[in-house]
This record gives sequence, C-alpha cells and structure tokens, in this order.
Amino acid sequence: MDEATKIYLAILAAVVPLVTAIAVAVVNHFQQHRAAERARRADRISNMMQDLYGPLSFFVGNNEQLVTQWSVIDGVYQKVYEREWPPDEATQKTIETETMQTIDVKNTYGRRIRANNARMVRIIRDHYHLIHRDDVDVLQAFVKDWIRLKVEVKLPSRTKRHTDKLPIFDPVFNAFITKRCDGLRTELESLSGRRRSIWRQYVDCLHPLSRLS
Repeated sequence: MDEATKIYLAILAAVVPLVTAIAVAVVNHFQQHRAAERARRADRISNMMQDLYGPLSFFVGNNEQLVTQWSVIDGVYQKVYEREWPPDEATQKTIETETMQTIDVKNTYGRRIRANNARMVRIIRDHYHLIHRDDVDVLQAFVKDWIRLKVEVKLPSRTKRHTDKLPIFDPVFNAFITKRCDGLRTELESLSGRRRSIWRQYVDCLHPLSRLS
C-alpha cells in the first residue's frame, strides 16, 4: 500500500466518525423537536376531546336517542288516539286523559332535548378556546339558534309564519360533531403511536458507519 493511500485511509478513518456523529446529532435534534411538537399537539387534542368535543358528542348522541323514543311515542299516539272513538262521555273522558298523558310524555322528551342543548351551549361557551378553527361558524350558529328558540317563542303566530323554522334537534349538527370527534380520535391515536419513523431508521443506519474507524 503506497503512502498516499495510507494517508487517505487515515483521513477517512478520522473524518467518518466525526461526520457520523454530526449527522446523528442533527437527526436526533430534529427527532426531539418533532416529538415535542407531536406531544403538544396530542395534549391539545386530548384537551379538546375531554372538555369540548367529547361532551358535545355525548349530548348529541343522547339527543338522537331521545328523538328516536319521542318518535316511537308519537307513532303510538297517532295510531291509537287520532281516530274516531265512541261519543259516550265515559269513553271521551278516558281518551282525553290518556291523550294528555301521552302528549305530556312527548313534551318531557322535548324538554330533555332542550336541556341537553343548553348544556352544549355552556360547554361551547366555557371551552371556546378549544374549538377547531374550522368549526367556529358551525358552533356559533348552534348557539344562535338556541338563543332564538328562547327569545322567539314570544313572537305571535302571525309573525312566526314569516320566520324560518327552528328545530330543537338538528341531525346535520349532530353528524358534524360526530365526524369531528372521529377525526380527532384518529389523529390522537396516530400521535400516540410508537411507530418507527423514517428518520429513526436513518439514524440506525448511520451508527454502523462509526465502526469504520
């Protein structure tokens, strides 16, 4: 082996570990920064799910169940009571009593849905800082409709006929909250996973180079 080759190999043996160490340090720094960002994002999503979207999802789900049961009672009401009954006083009195009891049950479910809506408004108000930036208009519209339902109940019927109908149950809003929850849950699971990244594999590949020295 000539002298030039020996010098070249000596330089290579000295440089390779240094370059490898620098590369590993740079990649580790990048990994740590990336991990910190992922941890911050995971913490925020966890807070969003725990304090805002999780509770909203519970109440919209509960509303769906209540509306379903309201529909069952309403179907029975129409089938049983919205027909001709014998005109005698005893029968009419019994039917009137049962009709009022059935309507009261339907109205009770309606009050429960309104109470859930009020809880959701408080959740939105108290945790407004956790709202996803794309959801502001949707949640503001929900709060606005809730306020309108409370205020416009005082409008005379002639005026109400010229305003848009305000349902106490909005399937579109419910689907929106459910979809957002599913998306956040999927993202959180991804952030919390322990899959090896491409950069981690790259660092592992660099370590054997140090043995050249």
